This record gives sequence, C-alpha cells and structure tokens, in this order.
Amino acid sequence: MFRYVPVWISSIHHLKRWNNLIVNRIDVRRASVPKIRTFLRYKPLPYYSRGDLTLNERELKYKAEVLAEGTLMCCYNLDEKLAFSIPYKDIKALERYPYGDIDWIRIKSGKATMTYDLLMAFGGSGLAPANRAVRTDEMYDILKRGGN
Repeated sequence: MFRYVPVWISSIHHLKRWNNLIVNRIDVRRASVPKIRTFLRYKPLPYYSRGDLTLNERELKYKAEVLAEGTLMCCYNLDEKLAFSIPYKDIKALERYPYGDIDWIRIKSGKATMTYDLLMAFGGSGLAPANRAVRTDEMYDILKRGGN
C-alpha cells in the first residue's frame, strides 16, 4: 500500500478556468473559485480538492482533507467532501497531462460516477517543484503497474 498526502485533484475544465483567472488578472476575492489567502492576497488554485490518496493492490482511494483556517493563510471553496475509489480494472486510460509547471496524471475511468477526466498530482505548499514532480512520477508508475 502506498499513501500520498497531500494530493491535488483537478480537471481540464478547472485548469482552463484557473488559467483564465491568471491571464486576465481577475480579482478572486469575491469569486466562488478555489483560492488561497496569504496575508491579504488572494490567489486562485489550480486544483479544487486536496487530500489523501491511497494506492493499494486493487484500487485507488481518495478522501479530501478539511483544512483548518489560519490567520496568515487560508483556503476557500475547496471540495472538502470529495471521496472516491476507482478499481484499477475500471481505468480506461492513464496518461500524463502537462499544464504549467505541473505534470498532472490524467485518469479516464469507465466508472459511472466519474463522468469527466480526472487529474491528480502530488502537491503541497513550499515544496520544490522537483520534489513534487518526483512524487507525482512515483504515483504514475504505481498506477501503471496496477498498484503493485
């Protein structure tokens, strides 16, 4: 069993929306988009959920974490109730999806509850991009092997 915390969950649609906010410098203070506040600055997030990913022998399991509010930093509008499991046999396609400085893992599933392409990457604030890439590569390799 392999466990990764934190893992970011996104979608192609969400990344396009996020990119639009960045490129057009849209003020996200009042917008209902996933965002982070550090001190008095608000920035949109490239993911809509952050949580715990477990890769076991038969399936992957994800459960969002509930983030505590802080005085210096706080996240808003993340899906803290998101939870799912996907048996490896239900994964129809697994590929890399580079976007910005993150090389996401794209999962296409035949599972009825997963009606969109799922993107995931190892995340976390303050991590060097190289470490984030290494951990995402590990996740991808394990998923390709079917959890072994």
